[in-house]
Amino acid sequence: MSGYRRAAVALHGVSPKDRAYILDALPGSDQTALLACLAELDELGFAKDPASLEEALAGAPPAPAVAGLGPTERLARATSAQMFALLEDEPGVLVAQVLGVQRWVWGEPCLALFPAARQEKIRAALAAPVAAPARAAFLVTALAARLDRAAQGSGTAGSGTRAASGLRALRERFGARPESMRNT
Repeated sequence: MSGYRRAAVALHGVSPKDRAYILDALPGSDQTALLACLAELDELGFAKDPASLEEALAGAPPAPAVAGLGPTERLARATSAQMFALLEDEPGVLVAQVLGVQRWVWGEPCLALFPAARQEKIRAALAAPVAAPARAAFLVTALAARLDRAAQGSGTAGSGTRAASGLRALRERFGARPESMRNT
């Protein structure tokens, strides 16, 4: 199952408000592809039950790693949910160093998945000088390897079961967020 289709299955099971919030955080090309996949799921009559979402994703083979790409290119193609799953349990300074390596497409959406207090700490750490080139290269290479292992299902990208499913972490984060944002 392609990455867009897996993401569409995940988005299909969340409320329309949550779905709109998530889609708004994505680049236009990703939004277009996901909306097409969501429309296809609606046409086929797929249920929007979160339990069936986990069941459908559990049986799907992981998306293949993109062969022939270097670590930076592999990270550049990652989603914010994948990167959040890799980085959520890491120290804020390390997260800031990863975000400071380059302007990642997933950077801001990934940062938005962290709790507000943690976001502030990470943003403060981003003001520090960028990591030395050798350290930045090490971080990118290590994260690309973790991303590949997570995509193949043979490794973990953080802590326990939440790391095994970046989509589950995304759903947990966004499931509570709109309720807390209503009064803001």
